[in-house]
Amino acid sequence: VSFYVTTIVLLTFITMSIFIIWSYFHDSNLSVLKYFIAALVIAIPLSEVIISILNWSITHLVSPSIIPKLEFKNGISQEVSTAVIIPTIISDEKRSKELVESMEQYYLSNKEENLYFVLLGDYKDSEFEVNAEDDDISKCCIYEVEKLNKKYCDGNNKKFFFLCRHRVFNKKENTWIGWERKRGKIEEFNKLLKGDSDTTYTIRSSTIENLKKVKYIITLDADTILPRETAKTLISAMAHPLNKPYFDENGKKIIRGYGLMQPRISVSVLSANKTYFSKIFSGETGLDIYTTAVSDIYQDLFGEGIFTGKGIYDIDIFNTMLSNNIPDNTVLSHDLLEGSYVRTALLTDVELIDGYPAYYMSSFKRLHRWVRGDWQLLPWLYRKSPIN
Repeated sequence: VSFYVTTIVLLTFITMSIFIIWSYFHDSNLSVLKYFIAALVIAIPLSEVIISILNWSITHLVSPSIIPKLEFKNGISQEVSTAVIIPTIISDEKRSKELVESMEQYYLSNKEENLYFVLLGDYKDSEFEVNAEDDDISKCCIYEVEKLNKKYCDGNNKKFFFLCRHRVFNKKENTWIGWERKRGKIEEFNKLLKGDSDTTYTIRSSTIENLKKVKYIITLDADTILPRETAKTLISAMAHPLNKPYFDENGKKIIRGYGLMQPRISVSVLSANKTYFSKIFSGETGLDIYTTAVSDIYQDLFGEGIFTGKGIYDIDIFNTMLSNNIPDNTVLSHDLLEGSYVRTALLTDVELIDGYPAYYMSSFKRLHRWVRGDWQLLPWLYRKSPIN
């Protein structure tokens, strides 16, 4: 890491010096202050160019890192039972049906024993604790989920579940919301599976006894596509003995192995072709049917990847490293922080399909949210957590 950062700083300084010296020989009458200001102005764009060139060079010189996987010839065993979750906000009954339909698609492309599908819902933010339409939304979700269980499951061996939280009052935002939004949904779901009844999940489509044996969680966004047999591939990587996470002697840091794995994310063809904006900026789209590992600077050099909110994690490791360790109302980009705590591997030979903003303003808002979230993570650069 030190060599990588030092190289970037050194090359940026050398390039910047060349521009400043060239400017001096063309006009030596400028004041020192103006040269200093010029150096500050060009430092950031030059560093971006240097980083891009350096990363491109490394990815073409270093062999891609392959994460070992098991071969589940007989399917997913009970010891590695897994739940596919969709944490989202449910705004109306129409949206409820769309989300349950997505669950059905996930199941049809990943028909496996010991694989479950869970819709984790929050009601939209409100000035009130309970809205008139809340009950209709939850009843619609329960009805649609139970239809799937009757259609595909035998008896009480249910594979599809719906859990919804009640709102809590957020003093900072002065409104009623689901506690800690997406991060809260996942954290409370993890606790619920481990027997903690003190959560805000007050609505459930059925008993969750089948879910309590789950070892791994695959978390997806509402617009993510889970390709055929991808779930089994993710589980096979997490379950491999060489990827098992090990703690340091203090039990506060994972020094080897991984508690979370992030697959490669591609853009869907449909979302990329919605508008001229998405066609121009979405880049390469669709599913690579001959999926191969690609080189990634972080995984290849440092043995770690970056979590972007879609991947598979070990529930016990996640709870150990993150439960009650992030203060409320402090983190927006929780994915990056969670990936750093739990230690993330990047599976570049496994692919998920995601959507892409159709218009400039939606893309701008998403980028603004990401940048704002990254700024909020600055305290974690110098200490393990603001509360310890």
